[in-house]
Amino acid sequence: MDLETGTMGSSETTADNPTERDVRSKREIYADLRHAETIVEEMFAKAFPLLENLSVIQEEALREVMVLMDYEDIDELTYNQSKESQVETFKDGPLEELAGVCLSIADARRKLSLYQREYLPHKTEELRVYTRQLSARLNYAAMIAYHTAEAPRTSSGLLIHSIHETQFLREIEFRLEAGDKTMDYHRIQNYEENLKTSEIEWQDKGFLMSSGEYVVKNHKPSFDAKYNKSVREETMRNGRGIVAELKRNRTISEVYKPSYNFFDYRDRAIEEVLRCLDRIQRLYGADVDIFDGADVDIFDETDYDFRFIQAARDFFYERKQALGAQGKIHMDQGTRKKYLEVAQHLDENDIVSKVKIEGISKIEGRKLVITQDNITKLLSQIPPHFIEGIEIIVANTTYDKSKSYEDPNYETVGHHTPQYDNQGNYVSSRIEVYRPINTDEDANELLVLITQKEFIDTLTHEIGHKILYGLVYEEMSQWEDVIEKDPTAITWYVKHSRDQSEPRGKREDFCESFMMYYSNPAVLIIVSAERFQYMNRLIQDYLPPDKLVNYQETLKLRIASQIMQWRDNNYSIEDIRDMYLS
Repeated sequence: MDLETGTMGSSETTADNPTERDVRSKREIYADLRHAETIVEEMFAKAFPLLENLSVIQEEALREVMVLMDYEDIDELTYNQSKESQVETFKDGPLEELAGVCLSIADARRKLSLYQREYLPHKTEELRVYTRQLSARLNYAAMIAYHTAEAPRTSSGLLIHSIHETQFLREIEFRLEAGDKTMDYHRIQNYEENLKTSEIEWQDKGFLMSSGEYVVKNHKPSFDAKYNKSVREETMRNGRGIVAELKRNRTISEVYKPSYNFFDYRDRAIEEVLRCLDRIQRLYGADVDIFDGADVDIFDETDYDFRFIQAARDFFYERKQALGAQGKIHMDQGTRKKYLEVAQHLDENDIVSKVKIEGISKIEGRKLVITQDNITKLLSQIPPHFIEGIEIIVANTTYDKSKSYEDPNYETVGHHTPQYDNQGNYVSSRIEVYRPINTDEDANELLVLITQKEFIDTLTHEIGHKILYGLVYEEMSQWEDVIEKDPTAITWYVKHSRDQSEPRGKREDFCESFMMYYSNPAVLIIVSAERFQYMNRLIQDYLPPDKLVNYQETLKLRIASQIMQWRDNNYSIEDIRDMYLS
């Protein structure tokens, strides 16, 4: 050992019995200690073959001698008396030689024990320095990152093991700071061996900072358990809040995004860290046996290392930002702004041009009243963010009702089919409209307008279904708030869908509201101002900035013009509402 630093080494120096010496240097004590350890090891090596082959009868006969070998802390008087007794017992007998070997080992171990007690203050200080160095290098952020790399989808459960190991280090630090009198030489040696094993593992996994990244002399363990517990509980509330939002997001998404892959609507990384912060009994319970001596009472005085709590808090913040950017939980104002800026600057012409339009064909002897231009015009009025992902729109006059999950007693006029990749993630949409696109050659203008309106309204409704798959958490959550505040069934189809099931009713309510916002915004305001405000905010959030002002002015004029027409015909707003909902 380098006796100035306490680093392990070797020495051949010997000394007299330490009880016959006065104050001795650390170097002298350690030299004697190492010499005594060597003697004991050599004696055990020679005696082991003899001791290994003892019969049951011999073991029983040598029991008292074995006791002297194993318990070097017996007081001197008792030891000498017992030793003399055993020498006399085995004198001139068949086990005399073997008993003598055992008693020689007992003598050597007692001398070693004396040196160990003499060296204990130095050993304690060596452990104090070592634990401080090791603790100062701990990188909890790297530990969390390592164990949660795959955790959004799978949970290894190994983070709790690593944290338990660091908590063992923290317990030793606490015992050292508190001057724990139970920390004898053997316990300290056992602590040191366990920590060195952990150090190798931590180093291999990148849990330790290099020597240039910390200053050991400035590191001192902190045991402000009350403060640490307070911060830990606050951190857990933050983590649980994220988990609760993810859970609600999944619940809502199952309503508005049928057949979608919800596997990634759970973040096991957050759950993994939460378990470590929260499951104290799991760390110290009988079902876990990583290290001996784990003590719940000590945890009450130490809590977790504040650096781990801080790393967990930072991790939750980073995950919250990432999940918010993905639209899985609430976005903060800055994230929402960035998200919308990307959506607002999509290339409208490029996105609309990618939508395939099929089935627009004139029937001989009839008049084609729906063209690709009609469809393209509608798509251009809707923010490109909502159009992106529509792969094809098909005008189809026939529909096989046997393929529909809907009530076969009602005519199906349109259908939205989401497309998924191999992992179940939404990729694109196919929309089919089963409304007529041809009229009689001599059809009057009103019939033509009705045919066009029915087709466009149905297409708009089906685009609403596509939009549902792109809504982020807070947009779905806000829609839930709208329909809870105003349960009005704005069309007969919403009422019918609600009778089928609550989830379907919510989806169709959204799509009917979206359709009415484009086809008849004044009626939507009168029937449900809450729905109008939601749709107006949603559409305008995603409109390109260069179109927003003109869009707002055009919308105001459309609404004002419609209301003026009603008044010119002596209809009040209440009259229109009553007629529409009757």
